[in-house]
Amino acid sequence: PLKLPFTGYRDISSGDVENLGSLGFYWSSSVSGPNAHHISFDSGEVNLDPVFRASVFAVRCIKDQP
Repeated sequence: PLKLPFTGYRDISSGDVENLGSLGFYWSSSVSGPNAHHISFDSGEVNLDPVFRASVFAVRCIKDQP
């Protein structure tokens, strides 16, 4: 099963980790100029939106199955 913890995100201005334990933010593989798509979620909603690539979100490594 896929496990995606509520990672929060790092604020690009202050460097503080925000919303740890209550919101999840992960990068997707889609890039468009200065933006990239990310997935964000809480206990009841999931969103896929573009955001400035300087933002700091978690990365989930994926291993291909043979």
